[in-house]
Amino acid sequence: MSVRDYEFDQYRLTPELYELTRAGRPIRLEKIPFDLLVLLVEHRPELVSRDAITAALWGNGGFQDLDQSLNTAIRKVRMALRDSADEPRFIQTVVGRGYRFLPDVSVKERSVSPEPPAATPAALDVPKPRVLRLRRLTLLSGFAALVIAGWLVLRTPRVPAVIAVLPFADLNGDPAQAYLSRGLTEEVITQLGRVAPAGFGVIAGPSVWRYGGTQPAPQRVGSELGAGYILTGAVEHDATHVRISARLIRARDGLQLWAESFDGPSDTALSLQADVAASVARAMSSRLAPAAPAARHQRIEGEAADLYLRGRFYWNQRTEVSLKQAIEYFQRSIDRAPGYAPAYAALADCYAAMVYSCYMAPTTGFAQARAALERASQLDPQAPEVLASEGYLNLYFDWDLEKAARNLERAIAGNPNYATAYDWLGVLHTASRRFSAAQTAFERARRLDPASLPIRTDLAFQLHYSGRNEDARQELQNILRVDPNFPLAHFWMGRVLSSESNCSGALSELETAASSSLRDWQPVIAAHGHIAGVCGQPSRALQDLRRFDDIARNRFVTSYGYALIYAGLRDDEQALIWLRKAVEERSHWLVWIKVDPRFDTLRQDTRFQQLVRTVFPAN
Repeated sequence: MSVRDYEFDQYRLTPELYELTRAGRPIRLEKIPFDLLVLLVEHRPELVSRDAITAALWGNGGFQDLDQSLNTAIRKVRMALRDSADEPRFIQTVVGRGYRFLPDVSVKERSVSPEPPAATPAALDVPKPRVLRLRRLTLLSGFAALVIAGWLVLRTPRVPAVIAVLPFADLNGDPAQAYLSRGLTEEVITQLGRVAPAGFGVIAGPSVWRYGGTQPAPQRVGSELGAGYILTGAVEHDATHVRISARLIRARDGLQLWAESFDGPSDTALSLQADVAASVARAMSSRLAPAAPAARHQRIEGEAADLYLRGRFYWNQRTEVSLKQAIEYFQRSIDRAPGYAPAYAALADCYAAMVYSCYMAPTTGFAQARAALERASQLDPQAPEVLASEGYLNLYFDWDLEKAARNLERAIAGNPNYATAYDWLGVLHTASRRFSAAQTAFERARRLDPASLPIRTDLAFQLHYSGRNEDARQELQNILRVDPNFPLAHFWMGRVLSSESNCSGALSELETAASSSLRDWQPVIAAHGHIAGVCGQPSRALQDLRRFDDIARNRFVTSYGYALIYAGLRDDEQALIWLRKAVEERSHWLVWIKVDPRFDTLRQDTRFQQLVRTVFPAN
């Protein structure tokens, strides 16, 4: 097919493909502003009256405030072109009469494939454009038919009531600003999870990050994630201004159901994400069910917001270095905005993650996490993120399983789409030996975060602890088919095989895990040393003990890990000594003391039973 390109300044406008680019980079523009730009370009250098524009774009009647609608459309076109009403380079306003397109325009014809590639955003998301003419007045009826059709389809029960928010595209293309688009995506997912209509699922962030930097076909995303709807977005920003554009698409055919842009000064990007989530929820609720009441949302702007988004970016990487970087950014954000609860909750999660990976001692890291959470709770006590983080501390530091369950359930009530809270609840139920409830929680987490291999691994270890090793092994094999190098799956496969007395297989799996990013993860070292001892290879177990000694010269080492290796060597006295030290240091691994099969040889010892009662006095 042949298309026309209108070229002016650094811009190229292609009506047939619904494309606007600047210096070869695409610019997102909603349908009405796009059609307005085409109209002005095609009638250059004529003055196009306001009445003629409104008739072409909206028809005669049907909208009560056409003047305001036109003003908004003109403003959005100017923003796309970086134009100014006071000193126009592109669109001249003739007050009270209309508008004129100013620059010279060259028109070029070119041939393109009649079927654009599936990854082309315009082909997926935007109805085929039509050349505007001043007397075309049928647009309104066509739009109304589209809305009605979309409503009817959305009411069809065959469409999965699940939405996936794909990573927002950064139209500036600056790698140094990648944190902005990713942080905004994460915040939109969080906010949308809170206010989405009842029964409407929101896919969690880990399952969508892999689509970053790509333009996948809606059908592919829907199939891979089990999503019926997709929210795509883009962020464009400079020193003074930020624009977030978003579109709601039906996955099965790429039909665009809703689109809107959100504009503001450059320091309001984080605040705008709440507006995006609320608008999407309204669009969904008008078709499906009433949306949840809008949660009170704290706003944060300026440098504090920028630092918070940078902190979220580094938090998501979960390495020791990135967690320390995230802590620094969250603390600096708090210094500038001491009333922003999410920053305190995120700071608490960083310290908790540092403890979980044995980068910090529990008494140090969890104490700092608790202090941050107390402040967050004062500012926003009902925030799901605050309640979930409190539940995490109740579980791993307080060893209070009942209180942990209450807080996690309250978090889920506040955000029924909070995959992490379901995952933590599954962990808690596993530690409580409530295996059926644990599996239900993990399955819910997996539906909300279907591509998350850590959640699938958590389900596998629940199967292992419940004595279903064959099912656990099958689940881990399925994970390794997806990612043969996923270290946590190799770690738990080693644990499963060791419980079946498969010494060579277990040690091989743990060595595979240790050769990856888990090389210095203390649970891997402890598991390897325990299995070596059980399998009659004491020299290898002693090597792991010496490795712990070497690490302890420079950083914290968990006493629980020492106890595991001594238990494998059947040195019960040393195992009990180190377990008592683990109690003194408030080791978070002690939450597993009732279900960890590696201590089964000690369970009849009254001293071990006393340690269990110390950790869980109510049981």
